[in-house]
Amino acid sequence: MDIIGNILKKLRGSFPESKIEFEHTYLNEYIKITLNNNGRTVSLNEYNNNEYKYLLETDIFDISENHDYLKLKYDNIYELSEEHLELMGLPPFFDGAVFIDNSTNFLNTEGVKYEYSITDGNNKYKLKFGNYITRFSDGKKFFLKKKQYSIIKEITEYN
Repeated sequence: MDIIGNILKKLRGSFPESKIEFEHTYLNEYIKITLNNNGRTVSLNEYNNNEYKYLLETDIFDISENHDYLKLKYDNIYELSEEHLELMGLPPFFDGAVFIDNSTNFLNTEGVKYEYSITDGNNKYKLKFGNYITRFSDGKKFFLKKKQYSIIKEITEYN
């Protein structure tokens, strides 16, 4: 187990008599991660000083001004492993494909534009925020893999 995994396990185990859960709110710029203990929001100040200090020093998470939640920027999701995502209750990485197609005629006076579609072969997905996608059929959530997200950002910038 790596350092981040150990910190996440310690955070969840800091209150053994109760259940710590990570609550997620997906915003435009980042994921807001609140730690809840039996329905009560827990301040990060309540944790062991070493874990708190490490979270303050990491480049992966930012801590809110009043220390009541973590901020995880969408680009920083790639610093976390599948195990980290699972420990935090975050969606897994998407195991599918991004298809790219020309959406205009090459002779179009406005130039070439591209479009993309996200699929696993059976289902289509919608990009919600950053690299966070949901399946149309049932709303199941995933994060795009780094290369998938990179190509979508390039297409968006190009268009």
